[in-house]
Amino acid sequence: MNRTFERLAAAARLAPLATVLVAAGCYADVEGPPGYYPPPAYVATVDPVFYEGHAVYWYGEHWAYREGSGRWNYYRSEPAFLASHRAMGAPPKRYYERIAGGSGRM
Repeated sequence: MNRTFERLAAAARLAPLATVLVAAGCYADVEGPPGYYPPPAYVATVDPVFYEGHAVYWYGEHWAYREGSGRWNYYRSEPAFLASHRAMGAPPKRYYERIAGGSGRM
C-alpha cells in the first residue's frame, strides 16, 4: 500500500512538468495571433499575390503566407513591393455558384 502512495506522489510531482512540456509543444506550432491568417474560404475566393516564391494574401491588415511546412506566417512590416501592389486596389474575388436550373452533371 505504501508503494502505491509513493508512485502516486511521484506522478503528482511530475504532472506540472508534463503539462508545461505538452503546452510548450502546442505553442510552438503557432507563429502569431491566428487572427492574421485567412480562413480557407477567403483563400479560395481571392487571387494571391506572389512574393518571394509563395502566395501572399492581404488579410487582417497584414500580408499572410504559408511556409513550406504548411504553417501560416505574416510580414510584421509591409514590404515595399506588397505596399505598392496594395495601393493599386483590392484583389478581385472569385465567386462559385451552381448553374441555375442545372443538375450539376455534364
